[in-house]
Order: sequence, then structure tokens, then C-alpha cells
Amino acid sequence: YEWVPDEDKFDINDHVIRRNSNKNKVIKNITETRCGVMYIDVEIRGLDKNGQQKVHYIKKPIILPIQDEKGYYLIKGKKCYLIYQMVDKMMYPSFGAVTIKSLMPICVKTVKERFNEIHKTTNKRGTTVFEEGEEWTIPIYNIQIFKNAINVLLIYSHLGITKTLNFLEVNRFIKVINKESDFPVRDDVVYFDCGKRSDIIVAAKRNIFEKEIYVRSIVGCLITLFKETKIKFEDIDNWEEWMIIVGGKNTIRRGMYQHIFFNRLLDDVTRNELKINDYDKQNIYYLLRWIIQNYHTLWAKDNLSMINKRLRCNEYIGSFVTAEISKRINRVVSLGDKAMLKDFLNLFKFPSVRVLWGRFHELLEAC
Repeated sequence: YEWVPDEDKFDINDHVIRRNSNKNKVIKNITETRCGVMYIDVEIRGLDKNGQQKVHYIKKPIILPIQDEKGYYLIKGKKCYLIYQMVDKMMYPSFGAVTIKSLMPICVKTVKERFNEIHKTTNKRGTTVFEEGEEWTIPIYNIQIFKNAINVLLIYSHLGITKTLNFLEVNRFIKVINKESDFPVRDDVVYFDCGKRSDIIVAAKRNIFEKEIYVRSIVGCLITLFKETKIKFEDIDNWEEWMIIVGGKNTIRRGMYQHIFFNRLLDDVTRNELKINDYDKQNIYYLLRWIIQNYHTLWAKDNLSMINKRLRCNEYIGSFVTAEISKRINRVVSLGDKAMLKDFLNLFKFPSVRVLWGRFHELLEAC
């Protein structure tokens, strides 16, 4: 990008989109406004209507107000200043949830569910049966996607269950067993049935299950996931089956697009601003694991403590640009492989003065 703060080079009429381009321009005099121009360089690749790969380069101007040395703005002849706000830093707890402030907020919610462990026995007929044992209350983690809360393990569904447990660092303690197999029963292992229609049993080492809430939560998420999806044991590592489940409507491609969306949950700005280890913010999968592993510590943070607050000022401006582009990106993602070059070009077809003449005035206080 390029920032040009030279006010003498700025003319508002050069940045106004007119519907009737053939008509003579009408110059409208306005009161003084101190503005600069930020040019964003964009390279867009896509298919045209003939199916040919094309490349377009765009130099998109964004009109931004200039703050003087005393922190004031001059807009339409009025001297104003930004309304400062005390806001949470990059993360804040709420009722039953922990939220990361991002381009799209990453909100992890928890609900408590009750599960009964089972015991494998043999009846008088010599048939193997399962009897219910001790009841456990286990937290289940969901991630809020728009208006829907989905099982957090669905985010990792492209890996399959075996690789997911390995990535979440619980593969040494949790196993997924075929209910119909002749598996040995051990006293140091706790077993959970995943429903009458499921042929899956989730097993965990009893000592670590009782001590570590993280291990219990992953067990609970697995049980809930298998009950809701009704996936068979033979398909727990079947990539295509999980894509169909995630995408719905029995389409693999739709599931792939959902995972593209999942990858966008953590943007570069949030990644740079998060004050955690670089290893834990490589992408949304690492960050989500870190949130779940430290959920109760994060949730216990004091929302009223000034340590967890900061001043918000210039990001007002950036939020409007981000919102404008983000809502257009979502449209393109929903089109999938039907998106053409013109759809990508439409991402940047908004007035250059949108920030200045949009809702920015709501955040200003006249002097």
C-alpha cells in the first residue's frame, strides 16, 4: 500500500462514483475537509466468462481523514475528535464463552452434558451386553459460526478422528473402539457408549480422565459428535465422509468450502496482535487447541480489570474498510468454484469515500 497525506493533491471529485458517466461532471463545493489517500495494490487472478485465466491489477484508493498534532479531525468544516473507548484487548470472557476478537470473532462456548460410563458383561444366554455405570458431568465445547454453534471437533474433521486426537495431544489417553469387536475390558479404563445407533465406544484412561478436565472435555466432544453425526466406526478417518457431513446436502465440495471458511477465522492482524506463543497461533487449528486447553483459565479473567483493557482509536477507521471487504468476500466464498473474475473484482467496487462519508461521523464528537 501507499499512504499519500499531501492535502494539496486531494480532490474529492476525483473519488466520487457517478452512475451517468456520459453526462458532464457537476462540481459541488464543500466545506474544508482534511483528508489523505491510501492506495492499496491488489492482484486478482480468476477465470473470465470464456474460462480463460486472467490477471488484473487494481490500485484502490481509500480516502482517510488526517489527524492533526492535537488529535483533532477537520471534516466538512467541523473540528472533531474521536470518542475514545475502553475496550477489551484481544480476548474476553463472557457467560459460558471465551471470545477472541478477530475479523470474525472466534467464540468458543461450553455446555455441560451428562454421560454414563458403561460396563461390558455377559448375560445368561452368553450374549455380550453393556450396562450403565457411574454418571459424569462433562463440558462440551462448541464454536459459534454465525448464528450456529457447532461441535469444535468438526473444525478438525478434514484430519479424521485418529489424526485429530494426535493433534489435540490426547491420543495416548483416548481411544475410539468398535463396539462390535471383542475388545478387552480393563479396570483402569473408562468406557462410554455413543448411542444405540452407533457402533462406536469412546475409551479413556481412568486416572487422567478423572484428573484432567481437558481430557474429559475431548471425550465429551467425541461422544456428542458420534451421536449427532451417526458416523460408522469404519468411516471415522474417511475424509470424503466427513466432507459430506460438514457440507451437508451430501456434497463433498460444499464441505471443502466450509473448511476454506474455517481457515479464514484467524486473520493476519489478529495473529500478530495476540500476545501468546507463536507456535499456538500458526492457524485456527493451533489457536483453537490452545483455547480449549486453557479455557477455564481464560474464562476466569477479570472483565473489569484495567490490565485486560486498552484504548480504541484509529482502528475505528480500519474496521469500516474491513467490514466492507469482508461481506463481499463471504459472497465470493459462497459461490465456490462458480466465482468468476468479475466476482473477485466486485470485492473492491465500493466508493473510495465510504469510510469518510459513511458511519465514521458517528464516532466523532464536535468541539
